[in-house]
Amino acid sequence: KVRSAQLALQQLNPHIEIQTIDKQLSEAELSDVVTQFDVILDCTDNVDIRNSLDRCCEQHKIPLVSGAAIRFEGQVSVFSYQPNTPTYRTLSRLFGDSTLSCVEAGIMAPVVGIVGSIQALEAIKVRLNIGKNLCGRLLLIDGLTMSVRELKLPA
Repeated sequence: KVRSAQLALQQLNPHIEIQTIDKQLSEAELSDVVTQFDVILDCTDNVDIRNSLDRCCEQHKIPLVSGAAIRFEGQVSVFSYQPNTPTYRTLSRLFGDSTLSCVEAGIMAPVVGIVGSIQALEAIKVRLNIGKNLCGRLLLIDGLTMSVRELKLPA
C-alpha cells in the first residue's frame, strides 16, 4: 500500500517530496513522527494503531483527524486534545473496538473516497483555524441510504 500510494502521488505531482514508512512503528517511533506535523490524518484500519496515534497526538497536543470506512459506512471526527474535548478513546468506548478489517468485511471504494475527502477538508480547516470542524462530533455516513448523521461525543 505504501509504495502504491507513493507512486500514485508522485504521478499527480512529481515536484513533491514523499517520505514513506513501510514498517510497524513502536509507540516511541510513532511519537517522534507525530511531532513532525501540525495535524495528523488517521486512515488506518487497525485499532491498535489508532489507539497509539490517539495517545501520541494527545501527549503532544497535535490534532487528529480520524476517518474510518467499512462496507458501505464511514465515519469522520476531529480530536483537538484541548480541555473538555473527547479523545479517540471516547469513541472507542462508545462503539467498541471492532477487530473486523476491511479485508474481512469488505469496503466500497467510493465510501473511502468520501471519507478521505471529508478528512482532507477537516485537516485544512484545523490547520487554517477556520470554520467549525468536527471536534466533539462524529459524522456518520451511510452509503446504502445516502444519509449522513452527526453524533455529539461526550468529553
